[in-house]
Amino acid sequence: QNMAASQQQPAAGNKDAPDPITEAKLLVPVLKQSLVALMRCAVLHCRTSRNSSQDKETADIPGRIEQHLEEFYVIVDQIQQCLLTALDSLSLADDSKETNSLPVDIGIGSDRSVGGTQSYGEYLAAAQIQVEFIEKLHELLEEFVQSISGCNT
Repeated sequence: QNMAASQQQPAAGNKDAPDPITEAKLLVPVLKQSLVALMRCAVLHCRTSRNSSQDKETADIPGRIEQHLEEFYVIVDQIQQCLLTALDSLSLADDSKETNSLPVDIGIGSDRSVGGTQSYGEYLAAAQIQVEFIEKLHELLEEFVQSISGCNT
């Protein structure tokens, strides 16, 4: 049972990915399960080494301890990365508060007379909508090309 392998880092472009704090909170129960498994394995190792009657079943316990310890460290590293990302995001958000108040010129045309200005937040939201539109358009064009190439063969 490899809990660390089941917890994959979300792709950077994944819109459904939780924020870093939520992701760290989701990893805490997994970390707890990993720690419990590690402690159970360590207790079993202590009991068997105390009895000094190591049979085939208990001979691989040190390897299992290392495996559980590695899983534990992987999850701790994931949580640390989430928290560092959240800290960086918070720092960037604080830094961007100064630039958010600056108006962005969205004038279009050769004389820039059409359009006016928007706040930085409004500008980012509009840009995000445009990017999502272009991504959908790209996907539709790819589907169209595939359907055309399917008709020609």
